[in-house]
Amino acid sequence: MSVILTGRRVYRHSQTIFRPVPPPLLASALLFSFAPDARAAITEKLARSYPLPADGVRRLENVSSDITIEAEKGKEVPIEAEKRDRDPRDLQQITIDFEARPGRVAVKTTLAKNPSNRIPGQGSRAAVTYMVRVPRDARFERIASVNSSITVQGVRGPVELHAVSGSVRADGLARDTRLESVNGSITADVGSLENVRSVDLKSVYGQIELTVPKGANARSDVRTTNGRASVEPAITLSDSGRRRISGEIGMGSGPLLRAETTNCSVTVRER
Repeated sequence: MSVILTGRRVYRHSQTIFRPVPPPLLASALLFSFAPDARAAITEKLARSYPLPADGVRRLENVSSDITIEAEKGKEVPIEAEKRDRDPRDLQQITIDFEARPGRVAVKTTLAKNPSNRIPGQGSRAAVTYMVRVPRDARFERIASVNSSITVQGVRGPVELHAVSGSVRADGLARDTRLESVNGSITADVGSLENVRSVDLKSVYGQIELTVPKGANARSDVRTTNGRASVEPAITLSDSGRRRISGEIGMGSGPLLRAETTNCSVTVRER
């Protein structure tokens, strides 16, 4: 099965699409922010829920949104959306359309080109955020975002997260993992290495922190170009220096832990 979330932004229009093979799933957050306003924010909430098979989400892509995914029991995917703005006129200019049919679940968010008849260039502070909850064993082939952060909590299936400008965080990992960010930090907490073959973390302008279970057995390759590399668990070194540490943690017969950053520090810790 596969689920695809895509987004395209033209002026102030954004579309988010999910493409699964039984109907299902997705999440995204679309943010527009401009000049500050002293008025309190006005909110409007929407909620939908769709069935999701055990192998769940495989692919999510979006252009400009915070993506938050949390694991829980059940076979449903609740989607919660919140529209927010300081001008009630602008709040009415935000539309969210949910569409579900076999093989396709879509969420479309649209912000009027010139809310409240503003002078061009005086944009809205409108924001739309999404929260998605999925079964614990859901599988993520790829989750990608251009200008925002990605957070995944408690998902025990394979995870692949990519951000261009934003942080990436994943907790409770238990399968193969790949996390990347060009301009943001990466934080990964591995709950169990039993079913893991590899953990691959990579950033250009962001620090990396990887936490593994105490007493873990793994192979480690940690490096940075302009920062400091550190491995806290006991390690038998095969190569080491201020900017690179390679070797075997514990018995060294476990998965490969690879962490690489260009301009910040990288650290492997023990829980």
